[in-house]
Amino acid sequence: MRRFRSIDAPDASSNRGRWGLIWADTARSGAVAVEMAMLAPFLATLILGITEIGQVQRAQCYISEAAGAGGATGTLPGSTNAEIIKDAQSFLTSCRMTAASAVITIKVNDVVADVSTAARNDKITVTVAIPVSAISWTGSHFFILNTSIVSKTVVMLKQG
Repeated sequence: MRRFRSIDAPDASSNRGRWGLIWADTARSGAVAVEMAMLAPFLATLILGITEIGQVQRAQCYISEAAGAGGATGTLPGSTNAEIIKDAQSFLTSCRMTAASAVITIKVNDVVADVSTAARNDKITVTVAIPVSAISWTGSHFFILNTSIVSKTVVMLKQG
């Protein structure tokens, strides 16, 4: 009568375990630890870089939308600079960004002026700028300088 070996039983003649997994070679575990110690700084730098660049990309999207919201308010008849600034800052606040660190510049026909003085079809320019130091999660600035500024500009025509 033949006896069948169970699939779950370890095979003594090989280094395969209970479910066919290969057992770790204990003589090699020290080399693996050294290799990991050598690679860990590079992996950490890579992860920090991806995080930092991703933060700036996210901030660019939000700042672009804030400039668009301010520009849309500026094109309406009877709007003022205070309303434009309030709309842009409220959008940044809703995106959990520091609105107080944003610099909002409003121009009418390429001259800094009050939007309430603009006539129909005058060019309204709204620029929103935030320093990178105000949007960084990690606090590290390896890939993007701490003095860099993320800014977006929207140009629209006055309506009414």
